[in-house]
Amino acid sequence: IAPRRRRATLGRCLAAAAVVAAIAVPSGVAVQQAQRADRAEEQTTAIAEALSAPDARLVAEDVTGGGRAVAVVAAGSALFTAQALPVPADERVYQLWVVQDGEASSAGVLRPEDGLVTTRVGDLPDGAVLALTVEPAGGSAQPTTTPVVALATR
Repeated sequence: IAPRRRRATLGRCLAAAAVVAAIAVPSGVAVQQAQRADRAEEQTTAIAEALSAPDARLVAEDVTGGGRAVAVVAAGSALFTAQALPVPADERVYQLWVVQDGEASSAGVLRPEDGLVTTRVGDLPDGAVLALTVEPAGGSAQPTTTPVVALATR
């Protein structure tokens, strides 16, 4: 009798585990989809706000290796975004630079989420270039690779 009871208990436990898995997997996918939609909506709102400036201009270029970068430039600042970026190999990261008269200053390390990065750049000098490079984990003090994209802001 005891082995039969154990088999019945085991069967109920396995059935319960299957039900939990059947509920958890679609729920997890739904949460991920909602997060992606939220990020896309935030990006769309940020771009629309940036484009509403009277002096706004849009610059765009394809990214070497895949993807497209776009910057909305207005009043000494920029909203930089790139989409469909491949994940950098070997724990490397994307780093954005503001390049003026041959001098580069970091505008931050960017980690794509679903191939998308977005960042604001303030105090953008007139005529600067926004350059995106692939750098070692944590970023670099100065660019160590050729930019995968460079956007002239003028």
